Amino acid sequence: MLDDTYQLRAELEEGIRKVFAAMDIVALTRANAPQKFQQATPRVEIKCSLGRANGHRHICPDGITRFDRWALTVAVQCITRPANDGASALHDIFCARVRGTCDTIAQITWTDHGNFPNTRIAEPLRPAGENSTLKSQEGIEYTVLSHSGTLCIRESAWPVLPPVPPPPGGNPLLDTAGEEILDTAGQPILGF
Repeated sequence: MLDDTYQLRAELEEGIRKVFAAMDIVALTRANAPQKFQQATPRVEIKCSLGRANGHRHICPDGITRFDRWALTVAVQCITRPANDGASALHDIFCARVRGTCDTIAQITWTDHGNFPNTRIAEPLRPAGENSTLKSQEGIEYTVLSHSGTLCIRESAWPVLPPVPPPPGGNPLLDTAGEEILDTAGQPILGF
């Protein structure tokens, strides 16, 4: 059950892909890229990376405290063939459309439990810069739009586990004076 909850990167990439697909933008991830996917333009390629846990934890039903928030990087690579796709300004227009969508991705994760059942992005993604490349011999232009944020596991995503049974002999209790640990029958186990 935890294996499903911790598939954070795959869920987030697939959810973002579906957001772009709903906008009629060809979007690919590591999991869904078909053969010869490089021939489809314009397109975006989505890659999410998790960084350090930020210290926030969730107490799970099994009594174990687990990290539930991480630094996040979302890289969306925009690929066009301006000469073949009909306009020399196509790349800038396409990047602007993708950039606008990236500005709303976090807010979409807050309410879209269908595409993001276990995860959400805590606050709007922060643009972290871009890197552009033009391969003039191939007629291809690439721009990677990088964003940073915080990825969270939804509280509802944690599995409901059976409670941990008490130790044999019951749970020890502290007497009213705080001086001795008593067993469930009130007999001293350990004094301070």
